[in-house]
Amino acid sequence: MKLKKITILLLTLTLSFQAIAAVPAAYATELDEAQQSVVEEIQSVEITQSETTPDETTPDEMTQTEPISDDTTYDSDSEADTKESYIPQSENRFIDVDSDKYYYESVVWAAEKGITSGTSDTTFSPNNVCTRAQIVTFLWNSCGSPNPGSISTKFTDVSPNAYYYQAVQWAVQKGITAGTTETTFSPEKSCTRSQAVTFLWRAAGCPAYTKESSSISGNEASYFYDISQSKYYYDAVQWATEHCVTSGTGDNAFSPNNICTRAQIVTFLYHYLVTQATFTSNVTAPQLNAVMSDAYDRMTVTWYPSNGSEGYTVYRRAASSEDWIPLTTLYGANTASYTDTTAVAGVVYYYTVCAYYTVNGQQIFSRYNNTGICGTVRCFAEQQLQYRDIPYTTPSGLPKGATIASGGCGPSSVCNLGNNLLGWNTSIPQIAQIAVDSGARYNGGTNISTLLGAVQQQFGGFTYQYTSNDDTAFSAVQSGAMAVIHTSGTVKSSQYSQLLSSGGHFLCLLRVTDSTATIVDSYSYDGKWTANNVRREYITQTDTVGIVQCPLSVLAEVVDYYYIVNNAN
Repeated sequence: MKLKKITILLLTLTLSFQAIAAVPAAYATELDEAQQSVVEEIQSVEITQSETTPDETTPDEMTQTEPISDDTTYDSDSEADTKESYIPQSENRFIDVDSDKYYYESVVWAAEKGITSGTSDTTFSPNNVCTRAQIVTFLWNSCGSPNPGSISTKFTDVSPNAYYYQAVQWAVQKGITAGTTETTFSPEKSCTRSQAVTFLWRAAGCPAYTKESSSISGNEASYFYDISQSKYYYDAVQWATEHCVTSGTGDNAFSPNNICTRAQIVTFLYHYLVTQATFTSNVTAPQLNAVMSDAYDRMTVTWYPSNGSEGYTVYRRAASSEDWIPLTTLYGANTASYTDTTAVAGVVYYYTVCAYYTVNGQQIFSRYNNTGICGTVRCFAEQQLQYRDIPYTTPSGLPKGATIASGGCGPSSVCNLGNNLLGWNTSIPQIAQIAVDSGARYNGGTNISTLLGAVQQQFGGFTYQYTSNDDTAFSAVQSGAMAVIHTSGTVKSSQYSQLLSSGGHFLCLLRVTDSTATIVDSYSYDGKWTANNVRREYITQTDTVGIVQCPLSVLAEVVDYYYIVNNAN
């Protein structure tokens, strides 16, 4: 979206303010009009005292007073269509506010609400720059034009006869401004984006910005390359971006020295008080439901949809003290789950969800659960070697002396597949016993088809099929299945000899990408995968003992057949 260069800031008139009147210094007639009562539905806010350091100004800011032409680049929020269009109750009376202008609805709204009556009966002067005196007057009027008392001004350039005299007194009294020097306020000088956002922030009581809220909306001030922590307006910009008052002027810039126009002020006020207020009052934070690992390298987070949302953004962090990192944006108000396939086994992940609504081309986020819900990727790699002393025989007792450790790779691979894919909570001895009872165990080996049939009958929830076609198996696993794979030790290419085993062996194929296979080897021990040059060259060990990776093309050279298993739920 195009970001239009000039002041979305002004509208910073964040949630705290009443309505704001636009009063150009060049028109004395507007003073009385601007003091009309403010919109009833916008509450006034008590202003608190804040640090009174002089407002910083640059030479450029102190000299530019000309109107801004229509071809000026505006900030992003000013041009985009308003999500909830305002329906005017009366005709537009300003001849210089055309219906095709981005600020049309904003100006008509402001006039109807008594926020401004224009610079004459028929003109609004949308492109006139806003002066420091005008902005202070807007704030003063928005708070009910309170009487600042009999305190005399310290500024030599603020006359008691000026329409903004009391407004300046009040602003100084409340710590909103300390002037441009100890004795000057520079009322007729144009107000820059940095000054405008600082005035508004101070008028709001210098609230602390919420780091989590700022980072979760992707609107941190540190995002702007032209804003540094040493600037007096740094905290103000943080606060303004956090409340979606501005998203900058494009290309990661905030443009703190750009000046503001009347149209922009009214537009930002409209965007914040009408569209964003509607959103925040109608859309609730999504209620988190659960997070679970439904397969190796997969975490699924679920939530209850929020009324009035347009979609959701899912966030993740690996520690409760870290910032939330956006994972994805999901479109659809009724979306209620997301599966994270980038999670790493063994890491505890926290997830949270924000509802969003597009306002003027910018995503506005609901509140969110900052604690989030957490879970760990299921990654089972149970090892045969854990069961060295458990006999594993045929029903007739043959072969004698066999144990699960020496002959249980078939049941072990089925166990690992079921625990990782299907969410079983079972152990190798349990599956080995099913193999014995079903007759799948014979002559020192395992008939995987018989075993899968027996396990399917007992547990249910999956389907399986045999294939010797590598592409068929790999495609299925890429689509979410897993497979029990078998190698006989006889390889298609001698260079891969003894890659997975020197003899018959079952393994569990967990995951397939375009180039890599992830495998659980239930007969894994220290040093196995570094035992020969072939394994050292083609096998990569992971942090989980027994889970290894190898090139997909290499795996195809050593596997005899596959039993593909799909989750039927």
